[in-house]
Amino acid sequence: MNKRSLLILAVIVALAAAPTFASGFGFYEQGAKASGQGGAWVARADDASANWYNPAALVRLTGREVQFGMNYLQPGKDTQFSPTATPGVSIDAVANGVATAHFYFSQKINDRVAWGVGLNSPFGLVSEWDNAGVAPFSKRAELRTFLLNPNVAVKLGNYWSVAFGADYIATEVREFSRVLSATSSANLTGEGDAWGYNFALQFKNRYFSIAGQYRSALKAKLDGNISVTGPLAFLSSAATTSLDLPGQTMLGMAWTGERVDLEVGAYYTQWNYFKSLDVETGNPLSDINLAENWQGTWSWRLGAAFRLGKEMKNELRVGAVFDETPVPVQYLRPSIPDADRSGYTLGYGYLSKKWGIDIYAMYLDFNDVTAVGSETGVIPGTYKTTIMLAGVTAKYRF
Repeated sequence: MNKRSLLILAVIVALAAAPTFASGFGFYEQGAKASGQGGAWVARADDASANWYNPAALVRLTGREVQFGMNYLQPGKDTQFSPTATPGVSIDAVANGVATAHFYFSQKINDRVAWGVGLNSPFGLVSEWDNAGVAPFSKRAELRTFLLNPNVAVKLGNYWSVAFGADYIATEVREFSRVLSATSSANLTGEGDAWGYNFALQFKNRYFSIAGQYRSALKAKLDGNISVTGPLAFLSSAATTSLDLPGQTMLGMAWTGERVDLEVGAYYTQWNYFKSLDVETGNPLSDINLAENWQGTWSWRLGAAFRLGKEMKNELRVGAVFDETPVPVQYLRPSIPDADRSGYTLGYGYLSKKWGIDIYAMYLDFNDVTAVGSETGVIPGTYKTTIMLAGVTAKYRF
């Protein structure tokens, strides 16, 4: 096995991999109140998580608010791969549970100006296969990101508001491994960061609101190493590459009543920026240019909230989700068990004068998708995936 082949098969798992988080390797669930309504919350964002969903809404909050929350994702036990070459054989994925956290703060400065800051994980992946038929292409892939996002919002007249923010993202390749032989394995690790920006706009009156936000694409340069164990240890080397994280447009239109809220939303993610994976190793013979040719995608969101009781402190939420996959079937690899999917959400919230808590659960059902073709790392076969998500966010106003 030459060094070029090793790097292609090891690094492709690392940086071309899409997780079972969401479309591509984006993770849209960044607050339990919004997630309980299918993420259809851009136009109605009314707490500190507006830092992520629509910073222009920060100026409509009062006082100060701090939030902290957690999400937990668990692939279903029926997540599996059926190779075309062996009809009747199914290979189960390792059902790793994954937890992510989010933190938000907001403060109203005066009637026209507010600011806030968010810390969350908008991209990531975890996939793992133990079976010998898959592990030579992808043993385990784990990527985490951490986004720090300060924002300033300004109110324009009675109905309009705008916001601007900066995005700093840190990217951590924790493990991307494959099995080379009975005595050898390869693993890629690395770190990088990047800067970007976001801006948002909102129109809101008593009953109707419409809003949009754009977050810029980010290009993170990753510096790391490929470590090889066993007899092939001499193939270990340093490696650098750039990870293209897509820009995203988030749109929402909502109606807000005394007891019932409704919203429809759409997210467009510029996965079409991810055309290739280029890896440099310091050796022209082992540099990589690997075609990906992902596609831009739409995610459609529908959500509703129902306030209960005389004081309306309790809220029941429901939502529906439809996400498109950016990955063409000829580039669908074991580390990218991605497909179009639909989902359903249920949430609950309690809000007193000072504090509140939100919880949600989401079920995602992926369409069966069949990988085809002979691109490097692609195994012809059919993937089946389901995912359960749950989360909680606590908030305090002062």
